[in-house]
Amino acid sequence: MKPLTFIFRGNLAQFRERADTATAWDDKWSRVDITKQLHLAERGDLGVYRRGFRDFLPQNGLILDAGCGIGRYVMALRKKEYNVLGLDWAQQTLFNAKKSWSCAPFIIGEMNHLPLPTASLAAVISLGVIEHFVQPWILLKDFIRVLKPGGILYLAVPYENRLRKYGRNKGKYPHRDSPSDFYQYLFDRNEIEAQLTRLDFSVINRFSTSGYAGLVDEWKNLDRLVQLFPFSHHLINYLNRSRVLGSISGHIIHVICRKLTLD
Repeated sequence: MKPLTFIFRGNLAQFRERADTATAWDDKWSRVDITKQLHLAERGDLGVYRRGFRDFLPQNGLILDAGCGIGRYVMALRKKEYNVLGLDWAQQTLFNAKKSWSCAPFIIGEMNHLPLPTASLAAVISLGVIEHFVQPWILLKDFIRVLKPGGILYLAVPYENRLRKYGRNKGKYPHRDSPSDFYQYLFDRNEIEAQLTRLDFSVINRFSTSGYAGLVDEWKNLDRLVQLFPFSHHLINYLNRSRVLGSISGHIIHVICRKLTLD
C-alpha cells in the first residue's frame, strides 16, 4: 500500500502505518528477505551509500550504525575494513540478524540514550530512521555526546525534492492535523540543516539519491510502465544510485556534518 502525502506540522509527511515502536520495526524487518540482504552484505554492496561512505566515513576509529535493522550496512562496511558497530531497539530483528552473522557486533539500545561512552566514536550513521518519529530531532541529541570532537554524522532521510516542492506550491497536498497512522516526514533541506546547526553540527556536504523512487512516489503508474521494458532493473538501479535526478526527484537526501570542536 502506497503512503498518502499531506502537509503536517509544516512539513510534508506520509501516512500509512506507525513506524515509531520497536514492535513495528520487528514486524517490518520480518517481511524482508534476509537471505538477499546477507548476499548483498557479503559482497560489500552499499547501494546508494557507496560513494558517500567512501568519501566521508573515517577508515580509523569506531563507527556506529544507529538504527541498523538487520545489519546489512554494518556487515558490508566491515567487509571493506571499517570498524562498525550496529545498534537497534528491535530485539527480535537483532536476534534474527545474529543467526545469520554470528560474529556481528550488534547491541540493543535506543538512539537518544546510547549505551556508549562519551567521545568514543569517530562517526555515526543514521539511515532512514528519524523521519518515522513525530518529534525526530531529539533522537540525535546523544550523538553529540558519543562523538569525538570533529566526528562525522552521516544522516540520510527522505526530503522535499523539487518535484515535491512544486506539487506543494501548486496545492497538491492537503493539510492534516492528526498524527494517527503517521509514517514519515519528507523534510525540507533548510530545516534539516538548521536543526543540525542547533545540535552543534556543521554541515560539510549534502547530495540526493534515489531519483527513481521519488518519481514513482509522485507518479504511481510509472513503475508498472517501466517494468514492461527489458532490463528495466538496470535503469532503476542506475537512477537510484546516481545523483543525476537527485535534486529534482531524489527521495533521499544525504547530509554529512561534523561535530564542532569546542576550544
